[in-house]
Amino acid sequence: MFKDLRSGSMVYVLDNRDTPRFYTANLKAVSEPYTPQPQLGQYPPIVQQYVNITIDNEPWGVPVNLETVSKNGLTVSCTREGLMSEVNAMYRTTMDAINSFDKQKENAKAYEQILRDLDPAYAKSKVQDEKIESLNSKIEELMQLLLSQAAQNHAPAPATPATSASSKTTKSETK
Repeated sequence: MFKDLRSGSMVYVLDNRDTPRFYTANLKAVSEPYTPQPQLGQYPPIVQQYVNITIDNEPWGVPVNLETVSKNGLTVSCTREGLMSEVNAMYRTTMDAINSFDKQKENAKAYEQILRDLDPAYAKSKVQDEKIESLNSKIEELMQLLLSQAAQNHAPAPATPATSASSKTTKSETK
């Protein structure tokens, strides 16, 4: 428990702020136990003693009767076992998110269909987007086919729509 720690005691830290990482740290300072004053408008708190600990130049007020506390993406534990339960919980949460990916994709499709049913303008926009995507892929296939035919015949490749438009522009500009 935090009440048993002294300055220089080793604690276990799980840093979840970016990529999760684990490290040990030595407490730089530990205060004497104290009871915080109730704030205005609060019911009198359950009498709970706290101790201030300092890790990586960051002071924490922690209840003396706990072994593990979390704050701002950091979890500090007096014991390795206390941190292991936190790591297991975070691992399960991550695995649940990964395993629910397919279900979330299905939900997204269902929500999109509901949006189409509810909003005719949205449905029309989606149909147009799908047609445009289909036409773009067909044009790409035709261009690939023409390029492969030109390569087989050793003839110069046909100009792509972008290059033929630019060549027309330069011809008309020179007249």
